[in-house]
Amino acid sequence: MDKPNKKLKKLNPYRLKKWHRLDNSAIIYPAISGDNLTNTYRVSATLKDDINPEILQLALENTLKYFIPFKVRLKAGFFWNYLEDNALPPIIKEENDFPCRHIDFKRNNLYLFQVSYYKKRINIEIFHALTDGTGGFKFLKAICYQYILLAYPEKFSEKEKSRVYGISHANISEDSYKKYYEPKKMKKVKSKNAFTFKGACFPFDANGEIHGYIPIDQMKKVCKEKDCTITQYLVTCLFWGIYTETLNQIYPKKSVNIFTPVNLRTFFGSNTILNFFSGISTKIDFKRNDLTFEDILNEVKKQFAEKLTREYIMEKLAFKVGGGYSFPIRLVPLPIKNFVLKLIYLKGSKSNTMTLSNIGKIDVLEMFQDYFDEFGFLMSPSKKECMKSSVVSYEDTIVFTFCSVLENTDLQKAVFRKLASDGLDVTIKSNGVYNSENM
Repeated sequence: MDKPNKKLKKLNPYRLKKWHRLDNSAIIYPAISGDNLTNTYRVSATLKDDINPEILQLALENTLKYFIPFKVRLKAGFFWNYLEDNALPPIIKEENDFPCRHIDFKRNNLYLFQVSYYKKRINIEIFHALTDGTGGFKFLKAICYQYILLAYPEKFSEKEKSRVYGISHANISEDSYKKYYEPKKMKKVKSKNAFTFKGACFPFDANGEIHGYIPIDQMKKVCKEKDCTITQYLVTCLFWGIYTETLNQIYPKKSVNIFTPVNLRTFFGSNTILNFFSGISTKIDFKRNDLTFEDILNEVKKQFAEKLTREYIMEKLAFKVGGGYSFPIRLVPLPIKNFVLKLIYLKGSKSNTMTLSNIGKIDVLEMFQDYFDEFGFLMSPSKKECMKSSVVSYEDTIVFTFCSVLENTDLQKAVFRKLASDGLDVTIKSNGVYNSENM
């Protein structure tokens, strides 16, 4: 009989061989993130009945088997951070805190996402190094499909219950930035400091949420009359609110810049589950006191037409991606890279006033539609960018959300007043952080 090898050690689930690099957008997030800058966003789905936590845990575990790129933990190498397989079970919890907080990986079995529930709602907080909003909603829908099959087994046939839904692109983990960028088009993108909001902030970790629920048919009608897209219209409403309310007739020396993320999958035909987005910044200098809403809308439409093109996106990709793949930069040790990335972020963070991210329409498989009420999308603000807005639509309703660390709500009220004045029926909800005087 062979003697046992004393050098053999018990398998450690923290030490697995499979790993992959962070995608090009994800590289910066581990270097800059912390309690004051979480780089975490929330996707959520509200179902018809209260959530059963035991079933949700099982649904998460069953779904995660197919989303291999999400079954990872973050590791620091000598030259780069990377993602390594995580053999530990994922954790769910009942929601008991503000959204979009920094995820404590050690208390979360090292996962870069956190699943929680509250009454009828399922939430996923996602660290942006893992994926973007499009990837996050694919993951959320797959978990919800699995949950519904397990929670209502009498409603589905044995054939339907044996299938796993929402996983068609779950394991596509290509770095689409690397695949689609063209080095020959590299062009430096310059940025200038923008106007930023000021004012009293909530206590540490608190975020104020205000959600506006709007009939999507009314929104489409208004946008058709103004000959613009929904995103262009809402960006203009933000500019209008800042111009008429926030600036208060004091016109800043710096331009007001609103950043709009762009899903690059639609540009290049990619199905990656990892990050694949860019963005455009719309800039307006408010030097006059006689601007109309139509003046601002025309400028927004003009800048969208100039920047929302394949050529412009390719130039941004070449600048953003090309440097990271150069041989000299790859040889720089990780601590130095992190220091440089922080400096780059600090400079770039001053170039935007706020962000508006429109994730678009959420499509649900027909067999599951009766079980959903609504979807939600929240982005984490920071001290540098005190307020962010997000948009998501499902069936006949569009949800326009503000997430802010500022106690003042003048901008939100000005924007919703403008929507109402254009004939839109807006229903307002909040997370209860604001008092009645702010609403």
